[in-house]
Amino acid sequence: MTVRMTLSALLVSADEASTQLLQTVLEELSIRVECCADFVRAGIRLAQERFDAVILDGNSNRRVVALLREIRQSRLNGATLVIAVLPGQVLSCNGCHTPQPAQIVTATDGVSVEVSGRSHGRAGLSTALNGGEAATFTAASNGSVATLTLCPGATMAEELAGATSCSNSPSASYSAAAISGDVIFKDAWGDGITNPTGPNAAISYTYGALTTNLPIVPSCQAVWSGFCLSIINYPTIINPLWSVQRSTATLPNGGATCINCHTATRTTTAGGVTVPVPPDGNLRLDADPAQSATAQLRAYTQLLDAHDVLSLNATNQLVDSGIAVAGSIVAGSASGSCFFQVITGASMGCSVTGAVNHAGFMTTAELRLLSEWVDIGAQYYNNPFDAPLAN
Repeated sequence: MTVRMTLSALLVSADEASTQLLQTVLEELSIRVECCADFVRAGIRLAQERFDAVILDGNSNRRVVALLREIRQSRLNGATLVIAVLPGQVLSCNGCHTPQPAQIVTATDGVSVEVSGRSHGRAGLSTALNGGEAATFTAASNGSVATLTLCPGATMAEELAGATSCSNSPSASYSAAAISGDVIFKDAWGDGITNPTGPNAAISYTYGALTTNLPIVPSCQAVWSGFCLSIINYPTIINPLWSVQRSTATLPNGGATCINCHTATRTTTAGGVTVPVPPDGNLRLDADPAQSATAQLRAYTQLLDAHDVLSLNATNQLVDSGIAVAGSIVAGSASGSCFFQVITGASMGCSVTGAVNHAGFMTTAELRLLSEWVDIGAQYYNNPFDAPLAN
């Protein structure tokens, strides 16, 4: 599939290595790049065509300033974003800042520059809105962590990257975060709202907490490397979740599993007659013994595809009612899937309203696995090479 490039940039640089590097980076961001090796030719192109951005990599202050002035006076590119880099110059962001009014000012290097009035500009033209923390960390500054030692003037990012940081263990002291297949975050700051006096509770969703098949190989649990992948195939990783024992309670159809209630094999007695019971939530998660071995499991299609509501006919048989309802999972959006509203107790049903609150039925590790699978597309085979070949 071809990605349509909607933005354009003029890259002015006589350094071939820098040009190739910048061009590669910009094109990966779907930005069309036109390269120009000299400033005279660049001035001609700026008079001919409008660009969304101009990047100047020059070796002469005089030539760069002259082209900058020419750009600002240009009919086509007067408002174009311009980034200029000179030999020995290091550009950095000094934090969020309040813009100065539109005016001509003299920067710290002595060069007079027109300030647009917008918040982004050259270093030395803007004052940081937050000048950094004092020697103590107060609740008014978004959290209070007595164990942190802050350097006066340090920003939150500088402090976090220095002596303190997130950790790959929810109980360890702050240190550099390690890459792993788990979702682990130790809050150093708090958000000032959920817990105004300090950091929020640590988050720890690990694959190791699962009692079913893991989506990673055992070696990647100990050390995550560039060769590690999380592969979530529905038949082997997701489907076993429906058979996990959720409670020690004994129910009419066996243990407290998902397939205990989400099945069409249950029966009840009414007026001395044994009649089948429709699946709870109009969702069947158990196996279909009559299904072809090469077909997708019924539970998968029931979760994602539209299917008929089962109802009793005149002879007390479960049949399709002819009324179709949507699946409870929206591929690519766990937050937009009714399934997660039900399983977390926020809703009592999707296609039909039930009587059972599902909150607490599944562990946080299982919910993380399910939502991860849904958000990456809810594919039957996350790895297409695992799919069996057709006969």
